[in-house]
Amino acid sequence: MKKTQTQRKIPAILLLLVFVFFAFAACGEATLWDNARYQSDVTVGTGETAVTVKVTAEEKTVIITLKTDEKTVADALTAADLANGKTDEYGLMVTYVNGIRADYNLDGGYWWGFYVNGEIAQVGASSVPVTAGDVYEFKRQK
Repeated sequence: MKKTQTQRKIPAILLLLVFVFFAFAACGEATLWDNARYQSDVTVGTGETAVTVKVTAEEKTVIITLKTDEKTVADALTAADLANGKTDEYGLMVTYVNGIRADYNLDGGYWWGFYVNGEIAQVGASSVPVTAGDVYEFKRQK
């Protein structure tokens, strides 16, 4: 019995569908932390002043002990490659912390809340002096 053209295409189509299914399954669901520089608590830097930097996103927090000689929190974070963003006349507008983005315009209204010793900062990281023992926290929030 001769196979029709349609009968020959069915196995090829099924094989293609199986391949596509497994290709998507292998990708898995990405999280914000996939791009994070540090996935767990760590100490970085070699400076004289030690501070704690907490990074919180998606119910996960990483604590970074930062040793720095920089004078402001923004300078300390950028020197350690822990934060970056745009700088204007007001200072650094943080969009990345620990490799995780929170850009209000690009991420559905998410932004980095900046806290000093548990209190929301009244000024940006460029205006906060590095003080030994302080805890600086960045929370990705909406």
